[in-house]
Amino acid sequence: MKILDRYILKNFILFLFIVLFLFIFIFLIVDISDNLSNYLQSGKSVKEIILLYLFYIPSLLTLLFPLGILVSIFITVGIMVKNNELVAIKSAGISVYRFLIPLFLLIFFLSFLQFFLKENIETYSTRRYREIKESKDFEQINREDFVFVQDEKTVLKGEYFSVKNFSIKEPEIFKFGEKKNLEKYVKAKRGIFKNDEWIFESCQIYDLKNNLFETFENREMFDILNVKPNEIVFDRENVDIYKISELLKIRDSIKKSKGEVAKQETEISYRFYFIFINIIIALISASFVVNAKNTGIIFGLAISVLLSFLYWGVLQGFRSAASNGGGNPFTIFLLPNFFFLFISFFLLYKSRK
Repeated sequence: MKILDRYILKNFILFLFIVLFLFIFIFLIVDISDNLSNYLQSGKSVKEIILLYLFYIPSLLTLLFPLGILVSIFITVGIMVKNNELVAIKSAGISVYRFLIPLFLLIFFLSFLQFFLKENIETYSTRRYREIKESKDFEQINREDFVFVQDEKTVLKGEYFSVKNFSIKEPEIFKFGEKKNLEKYVKAKRGIFKNDEWIFESCQIYDLKNNLFETFENREMFDILNVKPNEIVFDRENVDIYKISELLKIRDSIKKSKGEVAKQETEISYRFYFIFINIIIALISASFVVNAKNTGIIFGLAISVLLSFLYWGVLQGFRSAASNGGGNPFTIFLLPNFFFLFISFFLLYKSRK
């Protein structure tokens, strides 16, 4: 059995590499033909264009990996069906399930590897891809005329925030009471973040609740302001440029200000569920290819692709609903994944007969 397992795995890995290479190559050629002239007209150098497409590859790999698995399974097992190798395996008393076990174990391992690479490589490459494409640095974006809600009672406003020295020009703080009435107002010439706290220079504090007014040359704001500089500059829209650990920090920051966190929680849940996408599509393709002798390779491939795209479309629909606050993302993703997992197991069960 070890010889058979090695034979299957070796062929599958080879075909998966070839298929993914071809798919990515085709995608890049199409994109280059559509956008190269626009990049050149916008003033991007040849080096920037090369880097742009290099950073684009990890995202394409994630996008095309499930389809690559589907096609590679059909090629690997399809060749064995054509050469009557599958018939010989069954005649030797080896079940379809045993025959497919090493393949699914490998796919399961590759799915976890893909999750690891997405967290540590793709998020960085996606960030760099967008920075080059949009000509901006997400980590060095200063904010002008910004408003940051620290919590339901505290609002920070600033004329300009500099990420270079963590300073705010003309900062203002509004503190509200239980009845949403303004109780304290703070303004300063400049605020700077030092030693893990904000210090306001030329600071004025109006305590409207107690009818007090105070001025300070330098005032530590630990009792009023506890927001970190990175919370001010976090990009809350482009969730795919952050690791899960960073998304959790962004989510907690937004929650603290009673904001909407559906987009961040959806992205976190989707990344964990993405592991199952490869497994489900592999199960669907395997259930048809083992009977390719009777139904035909082309017919089985067509039905597998159709079901896989249906599954993908439904999943993206549920993802959109979760991002728009349609419910708990983890629960929302559970429904389509469980349904198609059941369908794929049922199809695989029927295929053994």
